[in-house]
Amino acid sequence: MDVEVVKKYYGDLPTAAKVALGAVATGGLLLAGVQLRRNQWSTRRKQAQAAAPAAPAAAAANGEILRVGFSLKKIPEDIDHIVIGSGLSSLYLAALLAKVGRKVLVLEQHYIAGGCTHTFKDKGFEFDTGVHYVGQATQFTAF
Repeated sequence: MDVEVVKKYYGDLPTAAKVALGAVATGGLLLAGVQLRRNQWSTRRKQAQAAAPAAPAAAAANGEILRVGFSLKKIPEDIDHIVIGSGLSSLYLAALLAKVGRKVLVLEQHYIAGGCTHTFKDKGFEFDTGVHYVGQATQFTAF
């Protein structure tokens, strides 16, 4: 805030009050910026949802929008490789094959790719499905 504006509206204030007014003004600007950013992201999200293709009628009727299911009609005829599962190694292999020009199809039964990188919550605890067992790991030794 400008010192002249403060003097005009509030008179000659002590330094602590000036600092407090400056902090309030800065906080207000910060909150206004955060709200503006939220509005921008909300608008972008609504635009993306409006532009997204509609879900298949059968999946929408069952309430399972993410799980459309396997159908031979959906698979192109010119597939070079089919990778079953979407773990890290499978995705790496599929990306590598696609990079060298092969046509790759990755099939996954879960609605999120990643394989053993998933976590799930049960009764307030979070479980990691990744590394289950590491043998012969003692203090101050490498795996």
